[in-house]
Amino acid sequence: MSIHALIVGVSNYDLIGAPNLEFCKNDIKYFSEALVKGLSVKEEQIVKLGENDVVKKQSFISALKKFDFEVEEDENEDTFIFYFSGHGRINCNKHLLTFSDGYLETEDLIEHINKINTKNKLLIFDTCHSGHFKINGLPEVDYESSLKEFIGTGYAVLASSSANQFSYNYPDSKKQLSLFTSFLNDALTARILLKEGKKSLDDIINLLFQYMKIRNIKHPEHAQTPIFRSKLGGTIFFSVEKYIPYVSNNYFLEKEKYRIYKVEPIHTARAKRYVVKVILKDPLTLEEISIVHKEIVSIIKNIEIYKSENFEKHWKDKLANIIFCHYGKSEDDILNSNFLCKTIWVDDNQDKDWWYNLSNKSKFVNDVYFDINSNYEALNKFYADHTADDTYLIQQTRDIIINMINLAEKLIKSFDELLNEEATEEEFIEEFEEISPKITDYYFKESNLDLPTKKLKDWSSACTGLSATIYDFTLFYGEHALKNRTYDNRIACMKMTKNQYYKDLEKLKEEEEKIKDLINDVLS
Repeated sequence: MSIHALIVGVSNYDLIGAPNLEFCKNDIKYFSEALVKGLSVKEEQIVKLGENDVVKKQSFISALKKFDFEVEEDENEDTFIFYFSGHGRINCNKHLLTFSDGYLETEDLIEHINKINTKNKLLIFDTCHSGHFKINGLPEVDYESSLKEFIGTGYAVLASSSANQFSYNYPDSKKQLSLFTSFLNDALTARILLKEGKKSLDDIINLLFQYMKIRNIKHPEHAQTPIFRSKLGGTIFFSVEKYIPYVSNNYFLEKEKYRIYKVEPIHTARAKRYVVKVILKDPLTLEEISIVHKEIVSIIKNIEIYKSENFEKHWKDKLANIIFCHYGKSEDDILNSNFLCKTIWVDDNQDKDWWYNLSNKSKFVNDVYFDINSNYEALNKFYADHTADDTYLIQQTRDIIINMINLAEKLIKSFDELLNEEATEEEFIEEFEEISPKITDYYFKESNLDLPTKKLKDWSSACTGLSATIYDFTLFYGEHALKNRTYDNRIACMKMTKNQYYKDLEKLKEEEEKIKDLINDVLS
């Protein structure tokens, strides 16, 4: 993925008699630096116009034509960023960008840039009244499309002010640039947004809006509300720096009577803990399993498996404190989390009364604590009777998830207008009340689907996770939420859910790519 940028700052307006804006040439300087520092854009892929104050329309049009990329469709992962700082005005109900010698209609320019052959486009306008534009239509994924084609495809527009507001320069004379661009640069370069080597456009916009909100509280007489509208599927994730994930190892052991299938570290700050998944090769009594348990504990106490570097630093070379052993008869039992029984070992530093709490399902055998699954056989029969054919499950799940994604996108775009302060909460609730029952209906349909085979388990799990997150949108503006949640709480919950939605979309995209041949066979 490459990022290409065209950055325009118009400072001189002598030819049309408009006031000059000396700080605009500084805007292009500092914004280009923010792209390099914050998004790792290569300097040679940034074109700047206005360093000598003047930008004429024809010079701009000629520069824009150079971004006519020839890219194979399946390799098109690039981003184009357009930035404009200068005068903006409204004439005949149309917003105009003002160049040194004339004007261009903003919406016409948006449509033109949308045709540039990159996967996505981000347009940024730092002018007065720049929120005076519309985006028609919504991003939609259809049954035949892949999530890879949908997610991050399209364009988004970020404007410095609403249609009836002015855009101001930064009040500090030592910082000669515009107010909006200053905060945008801070958001772009914020290290706190960097997650696994990437920054999302959604996170950048949220931080920018927070900066501007705080500033508006302090200066209500010169309020400036950014406007963000998008025709993107999902959001854009910018790859900022190389990320090397921590690789957790595993432990396998093959014995005559059992196999250690997997060891999962679930350490906390207070205890080094493992879950050991065990497949029993032969039918064993509880007494025999207790012997297996003791043998496993003596081995697992000394192993070193971690999920993160921090846990490794904290627990390395220390004995385990707690070991949970889960016993099944087959790999299907492990994958379905349907175990014959579980055993627990804890060291003398733990609260044994807590961990060895006896009930009608638990007992001690040979000084080993057992939790017995009395429903094992019934659950096995249930799994056997309710495991779906791969083709059928893909068809059913895909139809539900695609509809849920399209409903989520519609709701998010409506929520964005609430954040833009261009719609009231009452107007958003009206849209919510139309969409929410449909999301709920699809959510319960997905919940009632049959179970996946091993081949589809990870993909199906990602679908279920995304479905649950989309359903979460329905929890914050229903009758109960309106009575029991504050306005700020509803907004915060929606933002968090939207952020999780984008992460879950990415996760499902990754899982879909792993089985794309199988999905293509179903679709063909």
